[in-house]
Amino acid sequence: MVQTFHTTTEKAAKRFQDELKRIYYVTPTSYLELISTFKTLLAEKRSEVAALRDRYSNGYDCLIGTENKVNVMQKELEDLQPILVETGKETEEQLIIVTRESEAAEKVKASVGLEEADAKKIADEASAIKLDCETELSAAIPALKAAEDAVNCITKADIAVLKGLGKPPPDVKNVTMVVCMFMGKQPESKMNPETQKKEKDYWGPSVKMMMDP
Repeated sequence: MVQTFHTTTEKAAKRFQDELKRIYYVTPTSYLELISTFKTLLAEKRSEVAALRDRYSNGYDCLIGTENKVNVMQKELEDLQPILVETGKETEEQLIIVTRESEAAEKVKASVGLEEADAKKIADEASAIKLDCETELSAAIPALKAAEDAVNCITKADIAVLKGLGKPPPDVKNVTMVVCMFMGKQPESKMNPETQKKEKDYWGPSVKMMMDP
């Protein structure tokens, strides 16, 4: 294109001289200046693209970190569910025992006074455990919702920018490698130019995976 611009300008300069009798010089310096201008614009655009890439990369890393935290909280909630159920059963059983002992205490109040106090203590402890579990559950639900909203904000444009990276940063490659493992994608075997050894590479399968809507 630079050659085309240069030769076209030479033709236009000749016509300019023929029709208007004015001379416009097209020199090798003009050719070099055109190349220099192109290099300057190319550097500016590369800088802009790199800034966009870094912003999306950082945002993607934050989303992955949030997803990991959500998975941990979800596992904790799942682990707490059986405890809540078991605690509820134990509380009901203790309440039945307390009721029976209270009825018996009307007849033999002096002999069962100590047992009634012990039963009440057990019931209070069970209720406290249940309350703690419910408090933790209610506190975790908003965080889970916020994490889901954060993951849902990823757009097709974000994925398009990611899969368009010619030479992705190491952090991006690590994240997409893990996603490929979760999705059951097999790596490609490529030669590492530095070590001259074949290594597993997940970037190719990652790009193919991101092509799937």
